[in-house]
Amino acid sequence: MYAESITTKERKTKSSSFTHNQTPNDMNLRYEEMLSQREAGLLRVFLKLSNINPRLDCYEKYRINDTDRLAYGHEECLILDGLWKPKPIPDDLYTATKYNNDLAWIIMSSKNTGSQLHFDPDHMGAWNLLLTGQKWWAIVPYEANVDDFTCISDCSHPDWEDGSNAYPWFQHILPQLKDTRFYGKKVIQFIQRPGEVLYLPNKMPHSILNLEDNVALTENYLFNDGLTELTRSISLDLIRNHLPEWNESLAYRILYNGMQVNSLDRKKMRMTYETMESISRKFDDVC
Repeated sequence: MYAESITTKERKTKSSSFTHNQTPNDMNLRYEEMLSQREAGLLRVFLKLSNINPRLDCYEKYRINDTDRLAYGHEECLILDGLWKPKPIPDDLYTATKYNNDLAWIIMSSKNTGSQLHFDPDHMGAWNLLLTGQKWWAIVPYEANVDDFTCISDCSHPDWEDGSNAYPWFQHILPQLKDTRFYGKKVIQFIQRPGEVLYLPNKMPHSILNLEDNVALTENYLFNDGLTELTRSISLDLIRNHLPEWNESLAYRILYNGMQVNSLDRKKMRMTYETMESISRKFDDVC
């Protein structure tokens, strides 16, 4: 898998996110840089699921003779091909809108690397299956401003600028936050172990420290809890400049009338759209 990650011909495109300046898809390490980071134990490789070629020989290993059925254990092949999804997780609502959601990876991480405090792009949540190793998660339980709970570059080691360097946050910031209550809730902490799946709702800032070398399968999805924020972005015309080819008006109608959206979701979408439109008209010189 590591060999595939360095030989894959990535389809490099400009970041298509309308909420983030960069996503892991914008990483562009040269082979020499990748080897250097690997030797230093600082490497994190994001292998896009859309770039994985199916391993047909894996399925043949589980094929029941003279049938099209696969024996128990073939899920291994689906996972390595990026085709597996935990059953309780609903489908990505963006799929029906033709939004190019390519934010899905098999991630290979070295020990002591991680992700600094962030929330997922474009009003999406995420799910994460850990295949090997262990991850330490810290999740701030409300829509926090990430900048309020992060290290200050001016008084931090230069290595802090590397987004994969999460250890300083766990060492210095988390101890100050762990007993703080945010609307009655504390920071959520836990160790994720192999075989465990994490569901992460929209707008939940989180940081990750890799306690061991590990491999994970993860995808960002638009869930129902992101519809209100998406409606706000559409009504305030915050998407068009970033995704001019995406028809957000049509997307709104598709989502509003979709089978996965209930009456309460629709009510929230209507109220948000009407409120934002009213504010835009009232403060036309600002909005």
